Amino acid sequence: MLSGGSVRALDANYNTANTLMPGCRLALIPTASNDPFDQGFCMGLVYGIIFNSDACIPTSVTRAQAVRAVVQYIDAQPARIHESFAKLADAAITATWPCKP
Repeated sequence: MLSGGSVRALDANYNTANTLMPGCRLALIPTASNDPFDQGFCMGLVYGIIFNSDACIPTSVTRAQAVRAVVQYIDAQPARIHESFAKLADAAITATWPCKP
C-alpha cells in the first residue's frame, strides 16, 4: 500500500507551484513538523535544480537560502502559480544568482 505522500507524488498535478509551495513554505520554518514529505520533496527539487542550473550560485549558499529565493520569486508572481514548480524554481535561482557576462 502506498502512503499518502506517495499517492500525491503520482498525481499528475503534483508538479505545479500551487501544489508544492505549502511544503516549501513549511521547509523554511525550523520547527515545522507538518507534512515532512512535502517539505523534503521541495528541498530535494530545489537542490536538484541548483545542480542543474546555469546560474552562478556561490558555494556558500545553503539549501534553505535557495528555497527562500524560490518561495519569494513564486510568491511575487501569483498569476504563475499554476505553472511547473521546477521551471519557476529554475527561473528563481537564475534570477537570484545570475552569471556575470
